[in-house]
Amino acid sequence: MNLESKAKLLLCCLKGNKSQGFTRTGLLVRILLYSCLATSLALTAYDFRCNQWFSCTNKVIQAKAKQQIEAANKAHQAYFLQNGRFTNSWIDLGLIIQTETDYYIYQISSPMGPVQTSNDPKNAEPFFESVITTALSKKKSSSYIGAVFSIKQYGNYEATTIANICEFDQPFSLPTTMPTLTNGEIQCPTGSRLLNR
Repeated sequence: MNLESKAKLLLCCLKGNKSQGFTRTGLLVRILLYSCLATSLALTAYDFRCNQWFSCTNKVIQAKAKQQIEAANKAHQAYFLQNGRFTNSWIDLGLIIQTETDYYIYQISSPMGPVQTSNDPKNAEPFFESVITTALSKKKSSSYIGAVFSIKQYGNYEATTIANICEFDQPFSLPTTMPTLTNGEIQCPTGSRLLNR
């Protein structure tokens, strides 16, 4: 079969019976429809909240817990500056918070003062008070402790507040895992890390 007869046969097949096979237009329409279907199926696995494939629900839930603890820390600081003491009441702080969700239990530990071990004013640590807010995970997720300290140097009536959040990858138990104040800095307990440096 020579080249000319091959071309005629090909042309005849293209012009031939249109009921068999696909036309070029029909083929393009089908490709477009299948592409749209494949794209819509792929997008069901994409989580737009965190801009990544598959779900990031755990990250979103952890971010919300961190926001709750940060809001509590700020409210504790404002309450202390206004009242000269801490509170363990969500209402006093002006926060409307669901204290137990499907993922976290939120609690405020009673305001605490220091244990004074030295009567020597040269070696004495500054006077401080503190309050702890916890977000204890009910699932296998990070837990958080928000710590707010009010520091007052001896002989000074003005108090300053500092706050930070400790993140735990494992469950923790209070009071063995309380953040401490060392040289005016909040120190997280073993097994946790300080979030805001």
